[in-house]
Amino acid sequence: MPLLKAKLGYSTLAPGGSLTLLADDPGADRDIPTWAARVGAACRVDHGDQLLTFTIGKPF
Repeated sequence: MPLLKAKLGYSTLAPGGSLTLLADDPGADRDIPTWAARVGAACRVDHGDQLLTFTIGKPF
């Protein structure tokens, strides 16, 4: 589900925009950065105690 939400949010971004996504699914730590690299998006992952925070940026 986090990957689907990332894809949907990313599709609405203007070039240069970014979104933040919180996830507690451990698979998202692999899935979202892999997808971001495939579409050419910047992706930063912060590992919290129970949540992963993804910041995904759409290039210009």
